[in-house]
Formats: sequence, C-alpha cells, structure tokens
Amino acid sequence: MENKNKKIFIISIIIFLCLFIYWVIYSLIPRSTLTFETAPHQINLLIDDKKYSIENNKSININPGKHKITASRDGFKNYTKSINIENHKTENIIIALTPITDSAKKLLDNTESQNVIFHFGEQIYSKQTDQMTKSYPIVKILPVYARLYTVYTCKSQINPNDATKIAICVDLIKQTTDLKPYILKDIKSRGYDLEKYEIIWKETSN
Repeated sequence: MENKNKKIFIISIIIFLCLFIYWVIYSLIPRSTLTFETAPHQINLLIDDKKYSIENNKSININPGKHKITASRDGFKNYTKSINIENHKTENIIIALTPITDSAKKLLDNTESQNVIFHFGEQIYSKQTDQMTKSYPIVKILPVYARLYTVYTCKSQINPNDATKIAICVDLIKQTTDLKPYILKDIKSRGYDLEKYEIIWKETSN
C-alpha cells in the first residue's frame, strides 16, 4: 500500500512538472491567433509580406503586434485592414469583399456568404456608432422631446459634405425664441453643454 501511494505521488509530481514546463514554454513563445469570417468562402491574404489562402471560419497563428492585412480575390475589390493584436489573444476578422464582376456576385449568392456580409455590415455600423458617440457624446440622450421644443441631431451646415460631422437642431414653436437660455440650461443639467456643438435653431408652427 505504501509503495502504491509512493508511485501515485511520483506520478503526480511528474504530471505537475510537465504542466509547469508546458505553461512556461507557452508563456515564452509569442503567438496570437486570427480567426476569419470570409465572403466569398475562400480568399487570398497578404499579412505584411506573407501570403495565405484562407477559407471561412479558419484560423491563422501570428506574432503579436501590428500587422497590415490585405484580402483579395479575382473579380473583387481588395480590402485592407490594420490590426494590433496582443500576445496570446484571439481576434476575429470579418472580411466581405465587394464584387466587381457578375461571376464574383454569384460566389456570394449563398447563405454562408450572406451571413458574413450581414456581420460585416453590423461591425461597420457599430464602429461608426462608437465613433459618433465619442465625438458627440450628447447623442446618448437625443432626441429630447419637450412641449415647446425638440432637440435632435441633424446635418451639419458648417461641414455639409462630411458625413462624420453633425449639428444639433432645436425646433422651437414660434413666439418661444426666448426659451433658448432655458433650453441650454435644461440640456446642461443632463450633463451636456449645447454651446460646445454646432447648434441650428429652427422655428416651427406647432
């Protein structure tokens, strides 16, 4: 019985040492992982100066740090993306190439590719929303509806051709322009200062 316990103890020590060595080696080797959602199903990748052929839902091990990714396939526009991935992290990359030929469009006419295209669109919209919220934190509370006025986002008059620039429109019922100081104070009490934004005052009949 004593010999059996001794063997179990020795085996446990060996297993522990093996696991410890594996953990040390894993920690010392820099490696990160990129997983890909691709439309069409198969695309060509150029990551920095290294070429890959990748299929949807496949992964690539990569050194941590900054990398430039260029995705391509005949009949599609190239797509370029820069990333900065941390050591031992996994990052999901969604790539939906834009077709420029009829045969390329046919490669996207399937459920798999359409799902990737949908996720790609969601990702772009989410990034745009995050950037808009960062640049214009007031959008978190807009629109504001009150009995005599409405505050909402609208197209910038200062930068009309820049889609990333917006203005804050305030619709006022006619004969209530004296409410402007009150409106500014009301929005400021919500944690936002309207005077920091491009404000467009408008009069409405009701």
